[in-house]
Amino acid sequence: MRAINTFRDKASGTVLLSIFLLAVPLQAWAIAYCAVREPVRAIQEFYPGYTSYLTLHGTIDEQARLQVEEQLPSRVFRESGNHSLYVVYRDDKLAGFVHARTEKGRYGLDEIIWAIAPNLTINDFEYQRSRGFTMSALDQARYKDILVGKDSDALLNLFQGPSKEGLPEEQAQLFESGIKALLVSQAIWGNDIAGL
Repeated sequence: MRAINTFRDKASGTVLLSIFLLAVPLQAWAIAYCAVREPVRAIQEFYPGYTSYLTLHGTIDEQARLQVEEQLPSRVFRESGNHSLYVVYRDDKLAGFVHARTEKGRYGLDEIIWAIAPNLTINDFEYQRSRGFTMSALDQARYKDILVGKDSDALLNLFQGPSKEGLPEEQAQLFESGIKALLVSQAIWGNDIAGL
């Protein structure tokens, strides 16, 4: 009888451990790993001649997540976790923001750094890390021409419109990443940005 109880206890433990091990990776996909690895280099590249910057930290909580998800029709936004927004100044005037996004790519996580203008439009972007594909300089210039100067509403219209049709997966991911960079910035730091 004791051997049966020991076997049942081990089997129960194995089942619980298996459930835990399966649940951890699912939760990990929901947590954002958005960070600019070398913020000073990125700030210098996007804002030459900047004089200072400060870092705002924020968390995608349930309220922010729902705010972003409401504006991303037909998509589920499951991110949570901590993010940083770099507020860049030139001669004591707000020059813009730098924000990183980590997106699920075809071969792993792709990291995109976004430069955002003070009026919350896209100013520029660069890939911090990309797995599985490289964007040519010509394509990058073409997509910058499309994205730069757009706010979240304009990008949502562009992303949902006919121009999305035929876009390669990586470029569609880029458009959506830009939308999320703006929406997350507004959801987490909207009050801070309004007070700058």
